[in-house]
Amino acid sequence: MMPLRVTRAVLCRRVLTDQETNSVTLVDCVEELMPRRLPASLPTVVMATLWFRDDPAESVDTTVVRVRVVAPDGTAIVAQELPPLDFVEGQRRLRFNVDLRGVHVETTGRHLVLIDVRDTDHEAWSEAASAEFTVAEPQAEVG
Repeated sequence: MMPLRVTRAVLCRRVLTDQETNSVTLVDCVEELMPRRLPASLPTVVMATLWFRDDPAESVDTTVVRVRVVAPDGTAIVAQELPPLDFVEGQRRLRFNVDLRGVHVETTGRHLVLIDVRDTDHEAWSEAASAEFTVAEPQAEVG
């Protein structure tokens, strides 16, 4: 059994957390982006993830994570290590949001956003979560 698992990975514009109920609202889910021209930088896009551990009493080392954004041709246009996930004792779930604003895209098509975790024993990375978005053909400005 995996000590940590991702149960949700969604691309959206904003993540709102209600202070009274601790409920989360994902606003403006992102499936497709239509830039004015290419290349372009991503507008505000967040990958909202929810991590669970099966046994909150089990000790979990600090989990090292990275984000990768992969272009349609398979090229990683971003591969960046992120702040580690730190579960506190007894904590069963953890929300972890990754800000993708400003990522540079050059082509149309299906782009993947991947969250990887590093195995501290082997230094190898394994995929924990994924989401995707499409960059559409830029539309000519009417004017």
